[in-house]
Amino acid sequence: MTESTAPRALRGRLLWFVDDPQIAGEAAHRFVEDGLLVIEGQGGRGGARTAADTAGKCRDR
Repeated sequence: MTESTAPRALRGRLLWFVDDPQIAGEAAHRFVEDGLLVIEGQGGRGGARTAADTAGKCRDR
């Protein structure tokens, strides 16, 4: 894997919406205090998860 295509990860608070807040209210969002956003490839595919779920699977840079 080249440097430009190697997966990257950003650690921090994650907030995303799974529904319309005006309709679903508090159930519309998900929040993770200590999250990890993984970005794979140049297309930006990836996923979000808690940092604890990935402990030991990622190397620090």
